[in-house]
Amino acid sequence: MLMLTDRQGNTLPGATTETRELYHRAIDAFNIYRGDPVTPLNQAIEIAPDFTMARIARAYLFALAAEPAAADAAKTDLVVIKQSRLNDRETSHAVALTQLLASEWTAAGLTLDHHNLRFHTTCWLCRRVT
Repeated sequence: MLMLTDRQGNTLPGATTETRELYHRAIDAFNIYRGDPVTPLNQAIEIAPDFTMARIARAYLFALAAEPAAADAAKTDLVVIKQSRLNDRETSHAVALTQLLASEWTAAGLTLDHHNLRFHTTCWLCRRVT
């Protein structure tokens, strides 16, 4: 079976063609501050619960919100993420999310800097945290 990738060539385990497009729609909405990035991620997770990067993206969105309920939602997502079978890239994001949700902003920023160096990519969200 062919593994789907995102626009940067990163693999998206658990994604379907439909959920990859929902994921891209969410990333686009977030990056240009236009539209709703959460709804397409919710839809992607509902359709493909094992699409971990969709859950990671949603957890980042909630973790960066200034509301306690959003942080709680991010923590709930992180529990599911950590119970999943993760590749190295997803594990790196889980570490950064753990730090972010513990209010360790500097550590999370450094983790995401190392993430970008290791995976030779520019994380769609990393520049917002660092």
